[in-house]
Amino acid sequence: MKTLPPQSKSDDDSFDSSTLSTPYYTDRRQLWAPDRSHDELLGELDELIEALAYVDAGVEPIDWQPQAHQIPPVGDDWWGWLLIGGRNAGKSAAICAEMNKHAESDACFGGKMPHRMGIIAPTLGDAMESVVYGDAGLLAHNPRITTKSQTGGTFVFWPNGSRAKLFGTNTMEAVDRLRSGGNRCFDACEEIAAWRYLKAAMEHMELGLRKGTSHWVGATTPKARPTIRKLDADPKVVKSRATSDDNKFADPDWLARIHDRFDNTRQGLQEVKGLILDDVEGALWTMEQVAVSRTHDLPRIIRVVVCVDPSWGTQNDECGIIIVGLGSNRKCYVLGDLSCRNVPAEWGLVAGRAYLREWHGVMPDRILAERNFQGEQVKLVMTTVEEKLKEHIIFDLVNASQGKRLRAEPVQGLYAQGRVLHYAPAQLDALEFQMTNWVPPQLDGATADKGDPPEPIVDDDGMQSSTFSPDRLDAMVYGVTHLLLDGSTGQAKLSIAQGRISRGVEKTGAAALPPGLRRVVQKQLRHG
Repeated sequence: MKTLPPQSKSDDDSFDSSTLSTPYYTDRRQLWAPDRSHDELLGELDELIEALAYVDAGVEPIDWQPQAHQIPPVGDDWWGWLLIGGRNAGKSAAICAEMNKHAESDACFGGKMPHRMGIIAPTLGDAMESVVYGDAGLLAHNPRITTKSQTGGTFVFWPNGSRAKLFGTNTMEAVDRLRSGGNRCFDACEEIAAWRYLKAAMEHMELGLRKGTSHWVGATTPKARPTIRKLDADPKVVKSRATSDDNKFADPDWLARIHDRFDNTRQGLQEVKGLILDDVEGALWTMEQVAVSRTHDLPRIIRVVVCVDPSWGTQNDECGIIIVGLGSNRKCYVLGDLSCRNVPAEWGLVAGRAYLREWHGVMPDRILAERNFQGEQVKLVMTTVEEKLKEHIIFDLVNASQGKRLRAEPVQGLYAQGRVLHYAPAQLDALEFQMTNWVPPQLDGATADKGDPPEPIVDDDGMQSSTFSPDRLDAMVYGVTHLLLDGSTGQAKLSIAQGRISRGVEKTGAAALPPGLRRVVQKQLRHG
């Protein structure tokens, strides 16, 4: 808008119209007149309102120009559109754009609510964080939508009255909400392969899509789950496929890092290339078993241990560091994965710091580490960590007398019984990948744990063992075995590293005890 010309005033404080030039001014009754049309002004006002809406929503506007794999199918001879791709391929952005377009299209319902829709994700939090508030979520496509939690659930509203209800799939109770989710005309499905109860959730979703020209759109990085394979083979489901490299807006530095880390690996084929891989023949866990083990709910945690599968190389050897807790319901929960590729001095500090912090309100009572392979070096590492952190480190050395297969199989049985669960917010992808991809060799304990990955062994059935060492899996097995299979009651024998502790204020009584043991003593004192 042009700047108004200078104004002059007479002695009687009135405007001197002779100083006002056209076309801005005509007379005293009309102080100024713009040189643009009414429609142009309304367009500028709309742009200003939209800009303010983005500011109020706290999101960056998106100039939506769909790439080839983000263009939805045309016509009405499809009922689902599934975007299968690698990480950061732009899958979520596409389903959000399609949902927003449907919400503003011709009405499927009569009355004041033209569209009733659903947003389905692994959890309600995922639905809100990714689909609504994500960088390319609904608000980025349309800042005028609003969210509201009210009786009946959490909803997203459009200015024209369209509504979408948020659903999670992490519990059967959450899945049952889909049963009573009402008639819908459109569903947006985020990370379908990560839905814990995938089969049941998809069935209830289908039963609820029964109004108007019902469609669903979904995005996922694929995993070899039966329902994903069924969708992939369904002719009524249109598939769009993309790799991480197909997104022309992906950060080049990020792409370089993931290629350096995952190229020529099975995990890279799934997470970067977006390929649906078969369950690995001979692996102890399937994708479906691992998916069902995920939970977002924790009981009261009563014990925590830090589990370490040591590494001794100097260049990029991985040390497995897994945090495992025991719940008040006598089930094990994998709470964290701090595995790293570092020299012993560095991974020792990672484990030591994990031991000195609380995990869901509980301090770990010990570090478990493998004795078989250079057990004395583990003691030396823990002694050095004590000295650096100025704290006692309580640890047990695990005598892994059996081969990896024999140690892991009982733990796999506990998973099958639902007695070991993964705390989903902890991001345990790398551990789960080892669980579903490691094929144990048919070797005895004397030859199976020698540090370096074994040469592939082909058994009588033609099964080939894996050549990589499952460090994270081993560490997890130590923890679950200790908490559920060794008859541990929380009063197990302790080993204390005898390091030189830096001088400082001398502690006495309970204060002189290590954190984990101090908690036990204080609890006993409170109960007499």
